[in-house]
Amino acid sequence: YDGSHPDDSLEFYRKWMFRSLRLLSKDFGLRPDKSAKVSSREQLTPDNYKELLESTGYKVEHMKAKSYQVPIDGFHYISEFRDWIEGVLPGIPLEKGKFTLQKALKEIFSEMNLTTVPRNWLSVKAVKI
Repeated sequence: YDGSHPDDSLEFYRKWMFRSLRLLSKDFGLRPDKSAKVSSREQLTPDNYKELLESTGYKVEHMKAKSYQVPIDGFHYISEFRDWIEGVLPGIPLEKGKFTLQKALKEIFSEMNLTTVPRNWLSVKAVKI
């Protein structure tokens, strides 16, 4: 969601994605196809989520953002998910995308001497009305 990346994590995400693009080109001669970008990568604000739920007959009972410290394993696992790969590397074959994201992740965590990176999660509870 729009708000999932705290300011103090932006450098990590920027470096991870740029490194992934560089490795993808170097290792496989590939570049993402921006025209293949999936709609699930559109980032909604908390207000957008509330409006969407209410417009489809739901009442939001609870909405809260919480920050978590995510270790390298968390990002490693998310790099295996089809939706994530297709979202950040549209048009790239899944196995090559996974390999590249995980290779770049390991390099950036090491270079930045990171143990965790903050990430915000939005928790929403809504009921049908």
